[in-house]
Amino acid sequence: MTVWFPDGTRSTLIDAPPDLAAIACRGRPGGLSTGFVPAQQMAAHRRDWRSLEGRTAEPNVFFGSEFALATSCHIKGAHPPIFLLVRDPARPAGEQLVGLMPIVAERAGGDGPAFGTWRNPFMALGTPLLDRNCPTDVILAMLGALEARFSCDTVFAFRSLDSEGIVADGLRAIARTTGRPLAQSNTTSRAMLLPAGPAPGNGFAASTPKKRKELGRLRRRLGELGKIEFALTDDYASLRPAFERFLHLEVAGWKGGRGTALLQDPGLAAFSRSAVWTLAKAGEARIGQLSLDGTPIASVVVLVAERTAYLWKIAYDESFAKFGPGVMLIEDVSRTLLKDGIVAVDSCAQQGNRMIEGLWSGVRRLADFHIGVAPGPDDGLMRAIEAESHRAQWRERAKQFYRRCRGWTH
Repeated sequence: MTVWFPDGTRSTLIDAPPDLAAIACRGRPGGLSTGFVPAQQMAAHRRDWRSLEGRTAEPNVFFGSEFALATSCHIKGAHPPIFLLVRDPARPAGEQLVGLMPIVAERAGGDGPAFGTWRNPFMALGTPLLDRNCPTDVILAMLGALEARFSCDTVFAFRSLDSEGIVADGLRAIARTTGRPLAQSNTTSRAMLLPAGPAPGNGFAASTPKKRKELGRLRRRLGELGKIEFALTDDYASLRPAFERFLHLEVAGWKGGRGTALLQDPGLAAFSRSAVWTLAKAGEARIGQLSLDGTPIASVVVLVAERTAYLWKIAYDESFAKFGPGVMLIEDVSRTLLKDGIVAVDSCAQQGNRMIEGLWSGVRRLADFHIGVAPGPDDGLMRAIEAESHRAQWRERAKQFYRRCRGWTH
């Protein structure tokens, strides 16, 4: 059975390459212990959580302790997350937490995935935190915990995984070796900056020499109006006022006109301040700012996990739009982050964002992975993702209708 999704891609059952099959069988998955912890109790696990972040197979700032605790505290959804924790009692104290994944119920009955990884509009990645020494064993333990708590015919959705990453490879290997049904859907991609890009020396490049020449021309024209200055702030004391300037730039622009700027919702303003401030204290946030004669005209919030950075939010003064201040800022941020030892920068942008895709040649491919928590036939799985396909189509139609009613054109 093949299911087509609104983005034009299709979902079919998938197998792991043969060379990945062996990784699902190593280690002692039976020696791991699991538990479910409500979000409001997760602060008590912060120390172990932080330790795991430093050992994770794939970094994900959005499931890190600082961001996830701020999100669960300030953003109220229909289904608050429960955290599935995996521990290895044989590890030294402080390193026993080897897996963490926030989950939510996705339906009460009928077709569709019963549970999935937590997601909301402020999280650009859904990769669970798994110890780099035993990622597949941890996934097996998580699936076993879900089977024991719920039912053997449950379908679980790993949302927004890097489809070429370690977690996705582990799921493919598990499906191949254990007989669990697995399907991939909702594929997309977005721009990513990698040091191995085509530009000599720094890995940053506009797509063509013509584009780079145009960016240089715009920068010179803007420089005729005043002194251009760039700063990338990581000091906590300086970052707090820099983030306030970002918030005011955002509300003064098109997001403020739509009513979607962070400052326009007290809960979102509290969430964003809490997340950015706590990340800044841990050295995991940066604010990039482009100024003209001392006045900020563009600002970007950069989050960091290990040596991966994420361009979380960007805003600019629209009175300078013809000069492309956002593009100039990303150009400066790109070079500075790579110079500072960052090995990859995720744009967190939607597929088709011409501005960032014109600057960065790298790509991160993402997908949802649906898996049966227990071995068995694939009929239930395919019904689940078919139902999800229909819901996705209706959501997209409703979104388009809403935008037309509001008169939004972009």
